[in-house]
Amino acid sequence: MRVSSALNLKKEMLEDLVIGGGLIVVQFVYAGNSVLLSYLMSIGLTPLTILIFSTFATFLVISPFAFYFERKKWPKRFNFKLVTQLVLISFGGVTLFQSFFLKGIKLTSPALATTLGDFPAPMSLCGITSGIGVVITAIVQLLQGQTRDVFFPLVDVRDLVGYSLVGGVVGGACVSFNGWAMKKRGPVLVAMFSPIGTVISVVLSVVTLGETINTGSLLGMLLMFTGLYFFLWAKGKEGYAGADPLESSEFDPHKPLLS
Repeated sequence: MRVSSALNLKKEMLEDLVIGGGLIVVQFVYAGNSVLLSYLMSIGLTPLTILIFSTFATFLVISPFAFYFERKKWPKRFNFKLVTQLVLISFGGVTLFQSFFLKGIKLTSPALATTLGDFPAPMSLCGITSGIGVVITAIVQLLQGQTRDVFFPLVDVRDLVGYSLVGGVVGGACVSFNGWAMKKRGPVLVAMFSPIGTVISVVLSVVTLGETINTGSLLGMLLMFTGLYFFLWAKGKEGYAGADPLESSEFDPHKPLLS
């Protein structure tokens, strides 16, 4: 019994390490993606055009893997509630999330975690919401009268396809990992790592674009990292103080986020 408990505890500690390290890597990737998006917009592409191509690439890249690995996890029937959740996540997590990046993660993470309870397949969820998100974003683009920018982009089509595929692979992998992390530890932990991406973006902007950092930015970064450290420290104490190692650690979307 003691050996089994020790093994479960080590497994949970290793899982925590993988989740924490992976979420940090995801923020590095998001920061690099932000720099790439800035470059693409500087050469004439509109945000919605980039969004349509990159999200469609994510849908194409992720869907085959989702079908192969997670087909058995799909619900037997898509009821109205689940379809509504998928559409709302697609609108908030694709169209709005990319348009209002940091605000979007705070709005969509709890909804995504709740949907994972009804649809416990992160890659499939990423593929489905990306596909729906393409449709929603294209409709927004059409309503804005920017069809020319979509069908006749200002950059070489081959370059655009290459950027889209890179964005699709990277975005799909990151979103799928975030979905898995939410299923294991809940949306609050995932959202708490978003300040790291902001800091990395600032550093990359200084290195690549020659921007300067003022005292207020430094203090803000210090406060964000301090808050993140105390939150993770408190969650670690809460998780190992009197918890049953044999008990499943997966996140229950029906429980309070900070429980």
